[in-house]
Amino acid sequence: MHAPRFQAAVATLAACLLVQACSDSEDTEAAKETPQAGSELPPPGLPAPPPAPRLPSINACSLLNAQEVGDIIGHDMDGPEAGPTAGGGVGEGKMNSCSFASRSESENAAPAELLAELNTTWFVNVTVWVWPSGGQGARNYMNAMRDAPMTDDPVREVDGLADEAVWNGTLHARQGDVTVSLDVRPPQATEAPKEPDKERTLMEQALGRL
Repeated sequence: MHAPRFQAAVATLAACLLVQACSDSEDTEAAKETPQAGSELPPPGLPAPPPAPRLPSINACSLLNAQEVGDIIGHDMDGPEAGPTAGGGVGEGKMNSCSFASRSESENAAPAELLAELNTTWFVNVTVWVWPSGGQGARNYMNAMRDAPMTDDPVREVDGLADEAVWNGTLHARQGDVTVSLDVRPPQATEAPKEPDKERTLMEQALGRL
Protein backbone atom coordinates (compact mmCIF):
# COMPACT_ATOMS: atom_id res chain seq x y z
CA MET A 1 0.00 0.00 0.00
CA HIS A 2 2.92 2.32 0.55
CA ALA A 3 4.62 2.10 -2.86
CA PRO A 4 1.94 3.90 -4.91
CA ARG A 5 1.69 6.53 -2.23
CA PHE A 6 5.17 7.79 -2.97
CA GLN A 7 5.40 7.33 -6.75
CA ALA A 8 4.71 10.99 -7.48
CA ALA A 9 6.98 12.17 -4.66
CA VAL A 10 9.86 10.05 -5.99
CA ALA A 11 9.40 11.51 -9.47
CA THR A 12 9.45 15.02 -8.03
CA LEU A 13 12.51 14.20 -5.93
CA ALA A 14 14.42 12.93 -8.98
CA ALA A 15 13.68 16.13 -10.87
CA CYS A 16 14.67 18.24 -7.88
CA LEU A 17 17.97 16.46 -7.44
CA LEU A 18 18.66 17.05 -11.14
CA VAL A 19 17.98 20.76 -10.65
CA GLN A 20 20.29 20.86 -7.63
CA ALA A 21 23.02 18.95 -9.45
CA CYS A 22 22.91 21.36 -12.38
CA SER A 23 22.93 24.33 -10.03
CA ASP A 24 25.87 22.92 -8.09
CA SER A 25 27.77 22.26 -11.31
CA GLU A 26 27.23 25.80 -12.55
CA ASP A 27 28.24 27.23 -9.19
CA THR A 28 31.40 25.11 -9.18
CA GLU A 29 32.46 26.27 -12.65
CA ALA A 30 31.75 29.89 -11.74
CA ALA A 31 33.83 29.55 -8.60
CA LYS A 32 36.77 28.27 -10.63
CA GLU A 33 36.64 31.31 -12.90
CA THR A 34 35.87 34.00 -10.31
CA PRO A 35 37.46 33.74 -6.86
CA GLN A 36 35.00 34.66 -4.13
CA ALA A 37 35.88 37.40 -1.69
CA GLY A 38 36.86 35.94 1.64
CA SER A 39 37.10 32.41 0.27
CA GLU A 40 40.81 32.12 1.01
CA LEU A 41 41.87 30.04 3.99
CA PRO A 42 42.59 32.20 7.06
CA PRO A 43 46.24 32.64 8.08
CA PRO A 44 47.49 30.15 10.65
CA GLY A 45 46.29 30.97 14.13
CA LEU A 46 43.15 32.85 13.03
CA PRO A 47 39.68 31.29 13.37
CA ALA A 48 37.91 30.06 10.26
CA PRO A 49 34.95 32.14 9.09
CA PRO A 50 31.54 30.92 10.32
CA PRO A 51 29.63 28.56 8.00
CA ALA A 52 26.75 29.86 5.94
CA PRO A 53 23.44 29.73 7.83
CA ARG A 54 21.36 26.59 7.33
CA LEU A 55 17.92 26.74 5.82
CA PRO A 56 14.77 27.02 7.91
CA SER A 57 12.52 23.99 8.18
CA ILE A 58 8.99 23.85 6.81
CA ASN A 59 7.23 20.63 7.76
CA ALA A 60 5.16 19.38 4.82
CA CYS A 61 2.87 17.57 7.25
CA SER A 62 1.96 20.88 8.91
CA LEU A 63 0.49 22.39 5.73
CA LEU A 64 -2.66 20.23 5.51
CA ASN A 65 -4.59 17.87 7.75
CA ALA A 66 -6.65 14.77 7.02
CA GLN A 67 -9.98 16.54 7.55
CA GLU A 68 -9.13 19.28 5.04
CA VAL A 69 -7.89 16.79 2.47
CA GLY A 70 -10.90 14.53 2.97
CA ASP A 71 -13.34 17.42 2.53
CA ILE A 72 -11.85 18.18 -0.91
CA ILE A 73 -11.33 14.58 -2.05
CA GLY A 74 -14.74 13.48 -0.79
CA HIS A 75 -13.46 10.53 1.27
CA ASP A 76 -12.21 9.99 4.81
CA MET A 77 -8.41 10.18 4.71
CA ASP A 78 -5.63 8.66 6.82
CA GLY A 79 -2.52 10.71 7.51
CA PRO A 80 -0.49 12.73 7.46
CA GLU A 81 2.39 10.28 7.08
CA ALA A 82 5.91 11.69 6.79
CA GLY A 83 7.73 10.65 3.62
CA PRO A 84 11.21 10.96 2.10
CA THR A 85 13.58 13.82 2.91
CA ALA A 86 16.66 15.07 1.05
CA GLY A 87 19.31 17.78 1.09
CA GLY A 88 19.73 20.20 3.97
CA GLY A 89 23.48 20.75 3.84
CA VAL A 90 25.06 24.20 3.67
CA GLY A 91 24.20 25.74 0.31
CA GLU A 92 21.76 22.96 -0.62
CA GLY A 93 18.01 22.92 -0.98
CA LYS A 94 16.14 20.96 1.69
CA MET A 95 13.16 18.73 0.98
CA ASN A 96 10.58 16.87 3.03
CA SER A 97 7.31 15.26 2.05
CA CYS A 98 4.03 14.02 3.44
CA SER A 99 1.19 11.80 2.22
CA PHE A 100 -2.46 11.01 2.83
CA ALA A 101 -4.50 8.01 1.67
CA SER A 102 -8.22 7.35 1.67
CA ARG A 103 -9.11 5.31 4.73
CA SER A 104 -8.56 1.56 4.50
CA GLU A 105 -11.04 -0.93 5.89
CA SER A 106 -8.64 -3.83 5.26
CA GLU A 107 -5.72 -3.47 7.68
CA ASN A 108 -5.37 -7.26 7.98
CA ALA A 109 -6.52 -8.16 4.49
CA ALA A 110 -4.81 -10.72 2.29
CA PRO A 111 -2.40 -9.39 -0.40
CA ALA A 112 -4.94 -9.99 -3.17
CA GLU A 113 -7.52 -7.89 -1.31
CA LEU A 114 -5.01 -5.11 -0.72
CA LEU A 115 -4.13 -5.10 -4.41
CA ALA A 116 -7.81 -4.83 -5.33
CA GLU A 117 -8.17 -1.97 -2.86
CA LEU A 118 -5.75 0.13 -4.89
CA ASN A 119 -8.54 0.49 -7.44
CA THR A 120 -10.54 2.53 -4.91
CA THR A 121 -7.80 4.37 -2.97
CA TRP A 122 -7.01 8.08 -3.29
CA PHE A 123 -3.47 9.31 -2.55
CA VAL A 124 -2.40 12.89 -1.86
CA ASN A 125 1.29 13.81 -1.69
CA VAL A 126 2.79 17.11 -0.52
CA THR A 127 6.46 17.89 -1.18
CA VAL A 128 8.19 21.03 0.13
CA TRP A 129 11.61 22.32 -0.94
CA VAL A 130 13.26 25.25 0.85
CA TRP A 131 16.03 26.81 -1.27
CA PRO A 132 18.92 29.12 -0.34
CA SER A 133 17.71 32.71 -0.02
CA GLY A 134 18.23 34.87 -3.07
CA GLY A 135 19.51 32.00 -5.25
CA GLN A 136 18.06 30.42 -8.37
CA GLY A 137 17.16 27.04 -6.85
CA ALA A 138 13.41 27.68 -6.58
CA ARG A 139 13.16 29.13 -10.09
CA ASN A 140 15.26 26.31 -11.51
CA TYR A 141 12.94 23.82 -9.88
CA MET A 142 9.89 25.42 -11.50
CA ASN A 143 11.58 25.45 -14.89
CA ALA A 144 12.47 21.77 -14.49
CA MET A 145 8.80 21.00 -13.79
CA ARG A 146 7.82 22.84 -16.97
CA ASP A 147 10.12 20.48 -18.87
CA ALA A 148 8.84 17.32 -17.14
CA PRO A 149 5.21 16.53 -18.07
CA MET A 150 3.81 13.66 -16.00
CA THR A 151 0.75 13.07 -18.20
CA ASP A 152 -0.09 13.21 -21.89
CA ASP A 153 -1.66 16.64 -21.41
CA PRO A 154 0.45 19.75 -22.06
CA VAL A 155 2.13 21.50 -19.16
CA ARG A 156 0.34 24.75 -18.32
CA GLU A 157 0.84 27.83 -16.21
CA VAL A 158 -1.62 28.33 -13.33
CA ASP A 159 -2.50 31.96 -12.65
CA GLY A 160 -3.20 33.46 -9.25
CA LEU A 161 -1.13 31.11 -7.09
CA ALA A 162 1.90 32.38 -5.14
CA ASP A 163 4.71 33.95 -7.23
CA GLU A 164 4.27 31.37 -9.99
CA ALA A 165 2.61 28.00 -10.44
CA VAL A 166 2.62 25.28 -13.06
CA TRP A 167 0.68 22.05 -13.58
CA ASN A 168 2.37 19.10 -15.27
CA GLY A 169 0.07 16.43 -13.82
CA THR A 170 1.21 17.60 -10.38
CA LEU A 171 0.64 21.18 -9.21
CA HIS A 172 3.83 23.08 -8.32
CA ALA A 173 3.93 26.56 -6.78
CA ARG A 174 6.79 28.88 -5.82
CA GLN A 175 6.52 31.40 -3.01
CA GLY A 176 9.81 33.22 -2.63
CA ASP A 177 12.51 30.60 -2.04
CA VAL A 178 10.02 27.84 -1.18
CA THR A 179 8.40 25.45 -3.64
CA VAL A 180 5.41 23.25 -2.83
CA SER A 181 4.33 20.33 -5.03
CA LEU A 182 0.88 18.86 -4.51
CA ASP A 183 -0.15 15.65 -6.23
CA VAL A 184 -3.64 14.14 -6.08
CA ARG A 185 -3.76 10.57 -7.39
CA PRO A 186 -7.24 9.13 -7.97
CA PRO A 187 -7.96 5.39 -7.74
CA GLN A 188 -6.33 3.31 -10.44
CA ALA A 189 -9.72 2.53 -11.95
CA THR A 190 -10.51 6.26 -12.26
CA GLU A 191 -9.38 8.45 -15.14
CA ALA A 192 -6.98 11.19 -14.03
CA PRO A 193 -8.59 14.66 -14.01
CA LYS A 194 -7.79 17.08 -16.81
CA GLU A 195 -7.85 20.12 -14.53
CA PRO A 196 -6.08 20.62 -11.17
CA ASP A 197 -9.23 21.69 -9.33
CA LYS A 198 -8.68 19.65 -6.17
CA GLU A 199 -4.96 20.40 -6.21
CA ARG A 200 -5.56 24.14 -6.48
CA THR A 201 -7.95 24.23 -3.51
CA LEU A 202 -5.55 22.24 -1.35
CA MET A 203 -2.55 24.29 -2.56
CA GLU A 204 -4.26 27.54 -1.54
CA GLN A 205 -4.74 26.14 1.96
CA ALA A 206 -1.13 24.91 2.13
CA LEU A 207 0.37 28.18 0.90
CA GLY A 208 -1.57 30.05 3.54
CA ARG A 209 0.46 28.23 6.21
CA LEU A 210 3.93 28.90 4.89
